[in-house]
Amino acid sequence: MHADTLTAGVELAGRYGIEDLVGETPRSQLWRAVDRILNRSVSIQVVARADRSAEPFLTAARRATAVEDPRFLRVLDAAYEDGFAYVVREWASGVSLDNVLRQGPLAGPRAVEVIREVAEAVAAAHRADVQHRRLDPARILVKHNGAIRLLGLATDQALHAPDEDVEETAVAGEQSDVSALGQLLYATLVARWP
Repeated sequence: MHADTLTAGVELAGRYGIEDLVGETPRSQLWRAVDRILNRSVSIQVVARADRSAEPFLTAARRATAVEDPRFLRVLDAAYEDGFAYVVREWASGVSLDNVLRQGPLAGPRAVEVIREVAEAVAAAHRADVQHRRLDPARILVKHNGAIRLLGLATDQALHAPDEDVEETAVAGEQSDVSALGQLLYATLVARWP
């Protein structure tokens, strides 16, 4: 494995068998992998160690472990390995809310239920002094049974704004999350992000 690339078929940290590239941003890659020790699927998000967001990314992952709400994908591991900073989370399958909304708006009661679930999860994060700060339909996974899971708690913001002082912006982060809840409600009812 090269210091700046990860490919299917390699093993990361002596235990995670990398399988499929699930998503990619300019700063990170998201892979489906198998934890060979516990024999279960996991997701692994990797950032190049040289990227200025690598350390804030790992710090954010450590902060996210303080939130025990089951609607957030749980962080299982976070470290440096070879040329990467990586975060391992539990694996969850489903469809992102933005893909659901491409089919049209949600019925009123379902929209309220989704937003209630997201709001309760965000409130649990805020009680643990953790903010999401990047809530949008792409970061909400709708499982096949209708349950929702939230992606990227704290880490997505660290990748987006790695130089931001998290302590100084906690109140702004909570305000951002609350504002995003209103935007999410709008999006679920009209199938368009405001």
